[in-house]
Parts: sequence; structure tokens; C-alpha cells
Amino acid sequence: MAGKRRILERNRVTGLLITVPSIAAEVFLGTLAYRDHMFWAYILCMFVLGPCFVGLGMLIMGPHFDEAGGETKGDGGIGLGGL
Repeated sequence: MAGKRRILERNRVTGLLITVPSIAAEVFLGTLAYRDHMFWAYILCMFVLGPCFVGLGMLIMGPHFDEAGGETKGDGGIGLGGL
């Protein structure tokens, strides 16, 4: 039980460490992009959006974020396991 609790905390802490700086960068780059009409800030804002969603997923899902999904053996599952 203690091992599962530790994984839960590690995923949530990692998600928090990804999400908080991503949101801060989004706010800064978003204000530059829309207030001063800087195109490079808009592009960077879109690149920071991906890690922000991954961090939110880790923060919300906790221990379920590490679970593998689907079969990869090539017998009707997802992936290239049969090749």
C-alpha cells in the first residue's frame, strides 16, 4: 500500500511541477501575443500548451497516468506487435 501511495504523490508532484511554470509561461506569452501582436510569442504559446496539458493530466489522473493501455501483441490490439 505504501508503494502505491508513493507513486500517486510522485505523479501529482511531477504534474504540478510541469503545470505551474507552463501556465505562467502561457500567461506571459499570451499577453505578448495578443497585446503587442508579436507572432513569435503566439507560436511559443502554442508550443507551451502541450506540456501544460500533459502536466494537468498527470496532476488529475495521479497513479492511473502510468497505466499501459491496450494490447500490443498483434492479436487484435492496438499497435504493431504482430510485425
